[in-house]
Amino acid sequence: MSLLSDHMKPYVLEREVPIVGGSAGAFSNNLSLSTASHKNLTYAAVVNNDQVHTISWDNKFEWMIHNTLPARDINPGRNNKKVNVTQAKFCTLRNRSAPLLVICSVAGAAVCDIVSASIIYWLPAPEENCTLWRYMKGVACRRDKLYIGSHTGQVYQLLVRGDIVDSVASFKELKDPVVDIAAHDTQLSTVSMLGKVAIYKVDAKNTDTDTLLQVIAEYAVACQDLLTFLSFREPSAVVVPA
Repeated sequence: MSLLSDHMKPYVLEREVPIVGGSAGAFSNNLSLSTASHKNLTYAAVVNNDQVHTISWDNKFEWMIHNTLPARDINPGRNNKKVNVTQAKFCTLRNRSAPLLVICSVAGAAVCDIVSASIIYWLPAPEENCTLWRYMKGVACRRDKLYIGSHTGQVYQLLVRGDIVDSVASFKELKDPVVDIAAHDTQLSTVSMLGKVAIYKVDAKNTDTDTLLQVIAEYAVACQDLLTFLSFREPSAVVVPA
């Protein structure tokens, strides 16, 4: 992994850090980065098959901490076996001083405290519609909520209050596997494997509530990632094929 300085443009290489005990996985969304400016800290997470490597460092590179978090199936009766990671993402929430790390896998999604390297919430992947696959993938955050997608098309909303996490609601507009979620300002966009995009907007009367703005039925094309600009575009600028 190469660490670049943002003090000047173009970027210059500042440090190369080898990943301990592995390399980056082949899945998309295999790298996540977060900063805690009030602590002068930067956090990075790299997916590698059945584990996630985390690295944190200070702004002066005077110290650096490596850690490895294995992905395990902690559902009842699954014997805590290792499972493949589909995505890892840092999420910065308004009521926490340090970001949370969400590790999605074929078994579920683990919400982790990066400081203690512990799981504070486990969201099992739904059992239905798993003839061919079963997984969690697509992560975004806004204010004090996490949004996590699944193979059923359902997007789960988790409310975070410090170290307490609760599943409070879900979006069910998409019926195909979710592959990515992006959030920006007042909009949240989700995309399915078949190319259908659902856009949600914050309710002006209740900023803690998300309401469906519109569903864009695109042509049946395979998707792997949601281009972030979809969250920035005005709905009137989106062309829906006939």
